[in-house]
Amino acid sequence: MAKSVKLVVVIPVGPTCILDYIIDSIHSIIHYTTPDRQIIIVDDSGKDTARALQGFFLGLDVVKTPENYGKMGGLYLSLSMGYLHAHQHYDFEALLRFDTDALVIGDQPEEDAIQFFRQYPDVGLLGQYHRHVDEEYRSRVQLIEESRRKNFLRNPLLCMALRRPLLRALANGYDRGDYVFGAAYFMSGECVRRLVQAKLLLRKPLRRSKLEEDHIFTLLVSSVGLAAADFTAGSLPMEVAWNVLPCSPRELVAKRKKITHSTRSWEGMNEDDIRKFFREMRENHAAASRVDKTVLTFQSN
Repeated sequence: MAKSVKLVVVIPVGPTCILDYIIDSIHSIIHYTTPDRQIIIVDDSGKDTARALQGFFLGLDVVKTPENYGKMGGLYLSLSMGYLHAHQHYDFEALLRFDTDALVIGDQPEEDAIQFFRQYPDVGLLGQYHRHVDEEYRSRVQLIEESRRKNFLRNPLLCMALRRPLLRALANGYDRGDYVFGAAYFMSGECVRRLVQAKLLLRKPLRRSKLEEDHIFTLLVSSVGLAAADFTAGSLPMEVAWNVLPCSPRELVAKRKKITHSTRSWEGMNEDDIRKFFREMRENHAAASRVDKTVLTFQSN
């Protein structure tokens, strides 16, 4: 029987991921998210990185890929393994897909996501949503090329694996090239269940695709009748960018953001500097929480 939890977190780990940084990111998840959670490591490192992580954290689930799948369609396969594991072993309200250079920096972002999914049950995917954007022209061309009929003779399995969900997604309002940025996003439990029921996870022919995995998943989510939505604008809890922080650490705190990516750099700060800033913030937050609990205990006595 599946164990009931509020949140599952799926973290893909590749061969270039740095152990100390993964540990720091997991600490951020543990500190700020509900204890009613399960962390799943998808180990595509080829060097047992997950085994090392289990020496630092109790209770991690590890899903090991049978070979190094890599990026693009390969990362879709790795994540599919994590999502299938989550579906098979847990009954959850939300799934957080989380890169190793992402951080949780504010309290309970999963509560914001769960409330959003409850308010808008037709939404299955939340994150930085790129819709009808000109810079995704390459992805549109790639998707058209891989799914068009004339490609069937060259690569029939990939063509069929993409074409059928693409037609369903287009009927549901999807536009070629739309995607939710894969660095960090939430899926509803219902979304994962629909993907499993439609047998859209771990479709081996999709490994041949040159689409990024976040483009593939946004397409598949649309094909099962669920929408994607932005979770970054204004007071919404996420703010992410590719390969750098979207703004300074202090600005992220001032905006009350709760999840960010990427920790790799920000202007004059390197990854160690950025992680040190947020680690000290967690330590101060923990110390303040201990003081609050002491005061409450004293008052109740």
